Amino acid sequence: SFEKTIDAENENVAREHTLAEFGSRHGLERTQVEISEALRASESRTESGEEGVDA
Repeated sequence: SFEKTIDAENENVAREHTLAEFGSRHGLERTQVEISEALRASESRTESGEEGVDA
């Protein structure tokens, strides 16, 4: 499990970016990656205070 902060226009763009980046870095197909939730920065539970959409 991991948390990723992405600056994106909306949740779908953030999910697509995360799937593409994670799959590329780790040699995984999209079907092998599960995104459990995506939150807006204002809803984020990150302690770092970074902005963007978490995916």
